Formats: sequence, structure tokens, C-alpha cells
Amino acid sequence: MENNNVNQSRPVGEKLWTHDFVLLLIMSFANMFCMQLITTSIAPWVSSLDLPSSYTGLFTLCFTLPCLIGCFVWARLTRKTGRRVIILTGSLLFGVCVLLMPLAAPGVALIVILRIIQGAGYSAVNNGMMATQADVITPKRLGEGLGFFGMAQSLTLVIGPGTALFIIQKGGFVPVFVMLAALCACVFVLCLFLRAKIGAKDMRQQPGEEMEEDRSQRGLWLFLEKKSIFPCLLLLLSMAALGSTNFYAATYAADLQFGNASLFFVVYALAEVAVLTVVGRLSDRLPMGMLLIPGMVVSALGLLWLSSVHSAAPFLLASIPIGVGTGMIVPVAQAAAFRGVEKHRRGMASATYYIAFDGGMCLGSLIWGFAIEGAGFRGMYRYAAALLVVTAIICAAVTALKKENKGSARPVSDGR
Repeated sequence: MENNNVNQSRPVGEKLWTHDFVLLLIMSFANMFCMQLITTSIAPWVSSLDLPSSYTGLFTLCFTLPCLIGCFVWARLTRKTGRRVIILTGSLLFGVCVLLMPLAAPGVALIVILRIIQGAGYSAVNNGMMATQADVITPKRLGEGLGFFGMAQSLTLVIGPGTALFIIQKGGFVPVFVMLAALCACVFVLCLFLRAKIGAKDMRQQPGEEMEEDRSQRGLWLFLEKKSIFPCLLLLLSMAALGSTNFYAATYAADLQFGNASLFFVVYALAEVAVLTVVGRLSDRLPMGMLLIPGMVVSALGLLWLSSVHSAAPFLLASIPIGVGTGMIVPVAQAAAFRGVEKHRRGMASATYYIAFDGGMCLGSLIWGFAIEGAGFRGMYRYAAALLVVTAIICAAVTALKKENKGSARPVSDGR
């Protein structure tokens, strides 16, 4: 008898590189490229307007807060509007507002309004797109699939800042804003071609089940996902520790009179990219703690190394273990945040993830600023390493406790 399945290495339902997966990969790259361009451009743009440097922080805050608050709003609206509408709305808001940025100068109040709308739009795209990614990736390859999205996003860190500075040097700021709008248009158009069922009716359960689910979710759980809380808590603490490099590595390099701060982030991103796909595959096979804990330890060792450098070469090389550790922490926590979450709750899981990720970065920027004032840069990096070690201990303790409870809950055999 002829076997039609002889040449099939995987069941059809486990295919990763689908039409929607490729489109979402491009959309994810374009969306994060927007973030890198705007983040790199905002400080020199403020300087070109003859505004004080403190306005860079103000405009960044006006973007970040709506991102965090928007996670709650968009996650809930998804149930009524569907994800496609959320993504389209977000990309449209962001794209229009960046085109208006040159016209807003130098009106500070108008810039503040535009940055707030940009933050809300960016949050909408992130929330809708990440939940859709979890939809189109087969559950058995969730970690591997999300690893590719992480790789696409990390690559933007390698090329984004340099691209922004090159365009500013050659053509000024208007071409940067036009490029941002073009990337938003790319996300908008590609979203229209997604085949995934992400409309409003696809986000709902059967009427009776939906009512029962709504009664069981009260307070914050209307906006957050309970199943995502533990991995996202670990992510929040980890990103708070790793924020010490994102926000202060360049300042640290300047303090030590090193001239390779930008190269530090390139090597950091390349190290992260190098481990993402491997870690993604492993996260589909191994328990979360077996990857998160080593990632936290490796990153902590990198931060300790960073705290003791006295020359440019060790400073640059310290970015490798930090990048490797980040590449182990982020995709594993992200995959764990979506595992076992029902489709209609994935918007809430996405909100929980982004609140943890962005919230951790904001927390890190705040606490390490005070730490630098009290203990200097070296002391600050030691504190950040200690926070990662504590987070690893929490992960190990809770994982062991869950395993013990699961073992004690097994039914006792009656001998038959």
C-alpha cells in the first residue's frame, strides 16, 4: 500500500513557516525598527529645536506611559473589535503622528500630545500583533516561533540606531519621520493580508461560556492573564536588572572615557540573536526554569564583569554574556506567558507581558539612577547582578514548590 505520509517530516498542523508567520515576522521587524529610529532620533531632534536636554526625558515619558496604560485598554477592546482593527488603528495613529512631528516644532505642548498618541498607537500594534503571533504558531513550536520574532526585533537594534544617525547626518530629521511613516504603512498593509481569524467574532467564546468566563474574572483580571503572572513577574525583575545596561552603559563608557559605547550595543544584540532560535527550540522541550535560571546567572556574571572593567576591550566583551543571558530570558518568559492561555485571553496575556517588559525597564531606569548617585556605576552594576541572582533563586524556589505540590496531589494507588 502506498503511504502518502512518507515524505512528511512533520504533521501539517505543526508547520511553522506559514503565510501569516512570514507576514508577522516582517511586521514585527518594521514595528521594532520604528522604535529604534524614534528612540535614537528624539534626543538630537530636541537639541536641534534648542530645547533643554530634560525635554528628551519628558517626551520619552509621554510615549512610555501611554504604552503601559494602553496595554490594559487594548487588551480589553480586543474582545469587542478584534485584533485586526487594533493593529490597523495603532499603525495609523503612530504613522500620522510621526508625519506631524516636524510641523509641531517647536511647540512643546503639541509635541507632548503627539508623543502620547504615538505611545498609545505603538502599544496597540504590539498588543494585537503579539497575540496574533501566538495564534498562528503551533503550540508545540511556540518557543521556536517566538524566538524568530525575537531575532527579527534584536536585529533592529544592530541596524536601527546607525541608520537613524546616518539619515540625520545626510538629510536631517524630516526623512527619518517619513521613513517612520512608511514603516507604519507597511505594518498597516501587511495586516490587511493576514489570513488568521482575528476579527471581533473570532475573539469570543460561545455565548454561555463567555458569560461564565467574564464572571470568573474580576478587577485587574479583566485586563491581565493569571496564567502569565509568574513568568512575567520574573521578566519584570530581570528587565529591571538588565535596564542598567540599556540606560546607563553609554554614560558609564563616557565616565570611563571609552569611545565604543555604540559598538557595545551592536555586540550585545548579535550575542542575543545568536542564541534566540536555539533557546526557542529548547523552551518547547524543557521546563521554563532550566533555561531562565542559567540565563539570569550568565547575565549576572556579565554585569559583574562590567562593574570591574578598566579598559575598552573588556567593556566591549562584557556585552556578550549579558546579550546571551537576555536571549535566554526574554523568549522563554514570553513563550511561558502564552502557554495554556485560551485564544480569547491572549490579548490579556500580551498586555501582561508588555507591562512586565516595559515596566521592568522603567523601574530599572529609576532605581539605578539613585544607585549611581549613592554607589557609582560599579556599585550599581553589582546591585543589578544581585537582583538577577535573587530573581533566579525565586524562580528555582517557586518551581520546586510547584513540583512538590503537583507530586503530593497525585492520587494514591489502591493496589489494583
